[in-house]
Formats: sequence, C-alpha cells, structure tokens
Amino acid sequence: MTLASTTTKVSYNGDGSNRDFDVTFKFLQNADVKAILRAANGTETVWTIDVNYSLSGAGNESGGTLTASLANVPAVGETLIIKRNAAETQQTDLPTGGRFATEAVETALDKLTMLVQQLLERLGRTASLAETSGTSGLTLPEPEADKVLGWNAGGTDLENKVGAGITDHGALTGLADDDHTQYLLVDGTRAMTGALDMGSQAITAVDTVDGRDVSVDGGKLDGIAVGAEVNPDVVSQAEAETGSATTERIWTAQRVAQAIAAQAQPLGQVVGVNGQTGTSYTLVEADKGKAVEMNNASANTLTVPPNGTVPFAVNTVVHVTQTGAGQTTLVQGSGVTIHSPATLKLRAQYSTATLRQSAANVWVLSGDLATS
Repeated sequence: MTLASTTTKVSYNGDGSNRDFDVTFKFLQNADVKAILRAANGTETVWTIDVNYSLSGAGNESGGTLTASLANVPAVGETLIIKRNAAETQQTDLPTGGRFATEAVETALDKLTMLVQQLLERLGRTASLAETSGTSGLTLPEPEADKVLGWNAGGTDLENKVGAGITDHGALTGLADDDHTQYLLVDGTRAMTGALDMGSQAITAVDTVDGRDVSVDGGKLDGIAVGAEVNPDVVSQAEAETGSATTERIWTAQRVAQAIAAQAQPLGQVVGVNGQTGTSYTLVEADKGKAVEMNNASANTLTVPPNGTVPFAVNTVVHVTQTGAGQTTLVQGSGVTIHSPATLKLRAQYSTATLRQSAANVWVLSGDLATS
C-alpha cells in the first residue's frame, strides 16, 4: 500500500464529555503516536499511553482511535493534539537470499516517508528566510540572561544584544503625547502633565503626599466622607435668612449670623401680624412670635393644635388680639391644655392676650381676659 496522505497531526477541542478521538493518519505501532494536552493558559502536558489514554488501529491504512481515560477527558478550553512521532531508527533486516520481502520493504519505505513528513511538520513551525534571500549559514548564539536577539551591525548574522543598539524610550524624539504611554520615573525627574486617571485602581503604600506624612495624618483622611467635594458651594444669604437651604453645603460664620438675625424676634416687637376675618382659625407654625388679630363682628374661635399636628417648640409665644366686635375664644386642640387665671375668652374689642407653650401641648394664657 502507498502512503498517500501527508497528515501527521490532528487536534480536537475538548467539551468535557467526548473521550474518543480519530487518529486520521497511519501509524505502525502505538509508540509512534504522541498525545499532548494543551490547557487554556497554554501549558502543555504530554500524555502517557495506558495511563492517560489507550490506542487502537496500529498498522491500519486509515489510522485508528485514541480513547482518553475517564480521569483525563479534555475539558472545555483544553485542546488535545495527536501527532505521529515515529522513532528515527531502521529495524527492517532483509535476508540475503530467498523470496523478495515485498511487505517488509514497503513498510520500511512507509516509515521513511513518515519520518520525512515529521521533519516537514517540525520545519513548518520554525522561522525561515524567504526563498529569494541571499543570506545563509545563520547561527543562533548561546542564550544569555537579560539580553535580546538581534542582527549584527552588518546584518549578516544574529547576536545577543544589550544596551548599545537599543534606544532608551526616554531618548526617542519626534513623538507626540498620544504616540506612546506617558509614565513617571521613580526618582521624580520626569514630571507628569495633565490629569492622571487611575480608573478603579487605588494608590497604595504611599507615605508622603505633597510633603505631608500621610502615614501619620492618614487618620484625618479617614474622616472625609466618600464623595465629598473639595470646594463645595456656600449657602447663600437669602437661603440663610429664609431657612430654605436643604442640601449639604458650607455655612460660614457670616451666614450663621445672618440666619440667627433673620429668625430672631426683635426686642420689643412682634415678628409680624396675621390678620384673620373668619369665625374660626387654627394656629400654624408660622404664627410663632406673631400677633394674630381676629377681626369679625360675630363670635369667633382660635384653636391651639397639638404638637403632633404643629410642632411648636417649647417657649413659643403667640399674641392674640380681638380687633373685631365678636368675642374671641381660645379652643384647646386634642390633648392640649391651656392654663389661664380667668377664662379662655378675650374681654372686649382690642383686648390682647399672650400664649406661651411651657411644655409639649401645655400653654399658659395671660392678658386682658374675660372673668366669666
């Protein structure tokens, strides 16, 4: 039989379940086959027959089958390479006489062809010069640590190189910033320009920043809230005076003073007047420090709500004046107690009384009150 196929190697991707793999080339004996398992990271392991696998089909023109052992089924990401690896020996001994040993001669010729195919497969994985190249007789130098392989000054052979002939990256000229990665030198002689984007990475093992020993002052940095701004906004004067600032920003001493002055009740004055013309009214938080004027010709009521509805602070003061002809009566809301030396009614038109909350839901009423 002839050896018409030039195939000497076949590879299969593992799937974690398949154990049987076709050997698609002829091999004369099991020892002529080499199996290599390549891991996903590139690590290669040469398998041992009858340990990692078994073979069948030696001598068959169409090849045979390699069966992996149960403990060595190629997994996903692994690759099994099966190649011919016949020994470079000639073991056919022909007799000096007798019938021509046709089969033995053909087998010997097949093995010679197999060896040639093995060499061609190996040469196909090596670097070579172009067929038209005039260079020949190249010799690889002995490996040397920390050196690279390069052409000699005449371009006629290879040699180990270090230092001379290799340009330092920092000595390159004519490069724009985007032509190469910018980097810093450990000794600080190359300054950084622009912003340094660390992405999700952290700077670690740093003891000094801008001359400050952060190994000692690091505890102060721990007190800075995550996401805190370096230069946050300052509360405006209008927000300070009206109490409308709701986001976390800086309050300067000036803004605090402005807020206190705006919210404080001037000595000898009420902070405002709330005129009511209906027959009933319930106090709201904005009435603290104000004069509530009840102006109606008919009898009318002013209700003091509980703290659960309107959270008046202890010592809140509200002034009540009956400016209309209808008598004004103060009403205790649910759970509210109003202490009075007389009644809870104002005596007459233009009578004024003062409410002061002495405790939660407890008020004291004093002023021009009716006795009955």
